[in-house]
Amino acid sequence: MTIADRTVLVTGANRGIGQALVEEALRRGAKRVYAGTRQPLAHSDGRVTPLTLDVTNAAQTLSGVEIVESLDILFFIAGL
Repeated sequence: MTIADRTVLVTGANRGIGQALVEEALRRGAKRVYAGTRQPLAHSDGRVTPLTLDVTNAAQTLSGVEIVESLDILFFIAGL
């Protein structure tokens, strides 16, 4: 899978597999990585856009739809 110059969304990005996927997407040259977490997240890479996103919360999910303008790849790791 080519990730370079793509826009990626990773749910569950605050730890474990989700966090590793964020870092790998950056390493592979992703243009933008939306990092979905239940709590606010700070990241030093400017390509990362933190996204408060509890996928069980309808309001947060709808807000995420408004924030993410376009998306090439989705890694749905929430709940693992």
